[in-house]
Amino acid sequence: MKQFLQTKQYRMIRKVTPVIFMFIISLGYAQVFPIDFTDVADENFEAFNGASVSYEADPSDASNKTLKLIGANMAFDGASLVLTQFVDLSDDSNNTITFRINPTGTGTGSSGSHLLKFEGPDGNTELAFTTTGTGWQNISVDFGAGLSKYSKLVIFTDFGDANAGNDDTYYFDDFDGGVVLAATCSDGLKNGDEEGVDCGGSCANACTIEEPAAGATAPTRDETAFEVISIYSDAYTNVSGTNFNPDWGQSTTFAEEIIGGNNTIKLGGLNYQGHAFSAPVDVSGKTHIHIDFWAKSSTDLGFFLINSSAVSTPAMEKEYLLIPSGTVEEWNSVDIPLSSFSDVVDLTKVDQLKYDGNGNIWIDNIYFYKSSTASIDDEKSIAFSVSPNPSSSIWNITTNNSMINAVKVYNILGEKAIDLTNLNTDQLSIPIEKLNTGIYFALFKTDKGSEVLKLIKK
Repeated sequence: MKQFLQTKQYRMIRKVTPVIFMFIISLGYAQVFPIDFTDVADENFEAFNGASVSYEADPSDASNKTLKLIGANMAFDGASLVLTQFVDLSDDSNNTITFRINPTGTGTGSSGSHLLKFEGPDGNTELAFTTTGTGWQNISVDFGAGLSKYSKLVIFTDFGDANAGNDDTYYFDDFDGGVVLAATCSDGLKNGDEEGVDCGGSCANACTIEEPAAGATAPTRDETAFEVISIYSDAYTNVSGTNFNPDWGQSTTFAEEIIGGNNTIKLGGLNYQGHAFSAPVDVSGKTHIHIDFWAKSSTDLGFFLINSSAVSTPAMEKEYLLIPSGTVEEWNSVDIPLSSFSDVVDLTKVDQLKYDGNGNIWIDNIYFYKSSTASIDDEKSIAFSVSPNPSSSIWNITTNNSMINAVKVYNILGEKAIDLTNLNTDQLSIPIEKLNTGIYFALFKTDKGSEVLKLIKK
């Protein structure tokens, strides 16, 4: 299964069983060469295949911190480290890696045969090295010609099938060698002051957010005072028996993730997705349904209350538009008046919820509640007026029952055209002379929730 080729005074593995790579995927961020564990950023080695790592005092010098690696009786166990800057081994006159190792002779003993490996975007390289006996030893691993740059260091102690029974404890220190390449905004690594890989900070291009960095804000409404009926939330007692991923023939990928310690639903590649209650829920005495959502690359997201065919003939459903257009890469808290559905859906026997649209969507804190300050009749959809619409120069927007906090306007391609924040007003004029003619969708955030308006530039 393994083929060996002699290079310089060491033997290099050319083929390794694929099982190895399954265990070295999860890696931490790290420092750059030299690595001597004087900086806490050096303490990012990740053990694999049952090995363990810690950072402890040198057994012979209590003032010196080192990497402690304990083997696990496996053919290919060890530890790996992601570097934040590339190590260049392309210069054959300057590609010797040096370090110190201390085999302690504990456990079932050391075979003395080990492996040092580098991985990078252009391929991998690895060489064997040996130790003799116990105590600190200086190791020089002289890599061959024709190599490249690398961003991952992997150590295998007592490697190979013949040495699988060995699980000695080793201390490592003072890794150095090669040429450390300066961080750039095109090296494929997150380094320097970058906020992501080759983006943000001093790089010209901003980072694209791929998923929520934190969970949705926990609800603060008192469960008893607001008569909460919770469908999905860590903050409340949820209705039991809900099927969050019924087979309705959807292509959406459903998953539950923990984000910031909070259980969250992820709808990947959404086309549509439902939640089916174990029994109809009477929400006729409630005023709103609350939903938190975070969307990536979504130009359409609708939310439905449903009376399925099990409780209604014919089945009834009505949609409330959450995203008409555009990418909303932040948590949005929406409180939808149930009066938005009650002209079609029988609120005494709601038994399904549904989303349809596109993009990747994260959902949390789905619950019905009764407002403690107003009746259902007082809590109707936010009332907006827009004039003129269509317009060639300006949209004048007025609301008589809420305060506008922010407005985002998107074109039909999902591109953000206008972004206004910190408004706190019930009247707003938006100049639009510079907009192209066409249809736009405006997402208004108010003190009573969110609302979407269709606007036209002529």
